[in-house]
Amino acid sequence: MKRANTAAVKDGTNKKKVNPLKWAYELLYHEDVYRRMGGFLLWGFVLLLLSWVVGYFLVKNPILRESFFVRKIFGDRGLRETFGNWGLSWLGPQFKIFKWQFDTAATFNTWGNVLLITLKNYGHNLIVAFLFVFCFNHLRIKRFPLGYFFLAVYTIMTGLVIGTNSYVFPAQWHATIGAVVTFIRYGFWEWFALGLLSVSTLNWGLVASTGLLKPEWERIRPFGLPRFGDQDSKEVFIFGLLFLLAASFAEARLTVHYGNHLL
Repeated sequence: MKRANTAAVKDGTNKKKVNPLKWAYELLYHEDVYRRMGGFLLWGFVLLLLSWVVGYFLVKNPILRESFFVRKIFGDRGLRETFGNWGLSWLGPQFKIFKWQFDTAATFNTWGNVLLITLKNYGHNLIVAFLFVFCFNHLRIKRFPLGYFFLAVYTIMTGLVIGTNSYVFPAQWHATIGAVVTFIRYGFWEWFALGLLSVSTLNWGLVASTGLLKPEWERIRPFGLPRFGDQDSKEVFIFGLLFLLAASFAEARLTVHYGNHLL
């Protein structure tokens, strides 16, 4: 019997079959934050694709364009033209840098608004991250953090926005491709940054419930400032903040490019 079992092990017949869905789900809770990030990307792309298919083939109409979600997350939040007048009073109608000559009003209006809208967008995104990622990750249903729930809803809504072309910005090229391009230009990086912030703060759980419909909650760590648990989680957290800043800058450029800073 021992020889038969040894032979079976060598042949691989006694190897346990791995359930791919369970393996992919367990990635979301892996002790290594980079593997958790891989789980987020895997499930995130699946949800994005499925919700895009639903939006494009079933919904079709841009029903989310006037929604609160689009206006606050993807909206054309703009500023009035003020930087040009300040530049004119300082440098006059035109100024030169080395051999290049620039129109003062146009240059200051463009890049002044890009800077200000970047800061404004970043502040909005940080509020979203604080309320729906950092705070939600303090709460768990069994081991499932509510920050993951927000991320799933955010991903599905984003896919529907892309699929129905509900962006407030005019789409580049064909409407279908243009909505995807708009998402890649800044929406993807906001989504990716929120994912990094979510997986890096997984260990922030403070209280957990024994089930979705059960009110029993228990504390799972002492009260106090949350801890990341390891250096890699801190690094991913910083990466998430930086990607969120980059996404805010990309959105600001898009806003100014379409003239919405004059609104």
